[in-house]
Amino acid sequence: MWTLMVTKSRQDDIENVLIQITHEYTLKINNCMRIYTSMLSSLVSNGPPESVERGFSEILKIDEECKGLKRSAEQQVMSYGALLVQRAEYIRVIALLDKILDKIEGAAYRTLTLYKLKGLDNVSITGLTQMTEKVYAGTEMLRECLRALMLQVTALHEKLDELEQYEKIVDELYRGFDVEILQSKLKLPQMILVREVAEILEEIADHMEEISNIIRVIYPRGR
Repeated sequence: MWTLMVTKSRQDDIENVLIQITHEYTLKINNCMRIYTSMLSSLVSNGPPESVERGFSEILKIDEECKGLKRSAEQQVMSYGALLVQRAEYIRVIALLDKILDKIEGAAYRTLTLYKLKGLDNVSITGLTQMTEKVYAGTEMLRECLRALMLQVTALHEKLDELEQYEKIVDELYRGFDVEILQSKLKLPQMILVREVAEILEEIADHMEEISNIIRVIYPRGR
C-alpha cells in the first residue's frame, strides 16, 4: 500500500512538471501568433517592410527557445515514463505543440514572401486576417486550458469546449475563403501561397482540437 502511494505521488509530480512545461510551450505559441497577427496588421496598414521581417525573425527566435522546452519534456517522459499511465498521450501533446509552432513559422515565412512579391490583395488580407484572429484566440484558449490544469480548477472542460468551438469557426472561415481565393484575380504563384497560408491556419486549429481531445482522455470529468 505504501509503495502504491509513493508511486502515485511520484506520478503526480511528473505530471505537474510536464503540465508546467507544456503551459510554457503554449505561452510561446500564443506569443508567436500575436507576432504573426501584428505582421498581418502591418500589411493592412502598409507598414514598413522592416516590421514584417522583424516579426518573422522574432518567431524564429521563439522557435529556437522551444527546442529546449521540447527536449526537457521528452527527457521527463523518457526518464520517468514507466510511472506515467498515459505516457503515449503526453508524447502526442508535445509533438502536436511542436507541429503548431512549425506551422506558425511556415505561415509567417509564406506571408513574408507574399509581401515581397506584392501578392496580397484586399480579399487575401481580409480573409487571412479573419482566420488569424480566430486562430490567435484559439491559442489563448489553449493557454487557458493548460493554466487550468496547473491550478487544478474545475473550469477545465468548459475551456476545452470553447477551444473546440474555435476549430469549427476556423474551418468554416477556411472553406469560404478558399472559394474566394480561387475566384480572385491573383496570379497563380501568389494564389498558391495564399491558399497554403490559409490551409496552415486551418491545420493549426485542427491540432489544437486534437490536443483538446487528448487532454479530455488524460483528465476526464470528475478525475
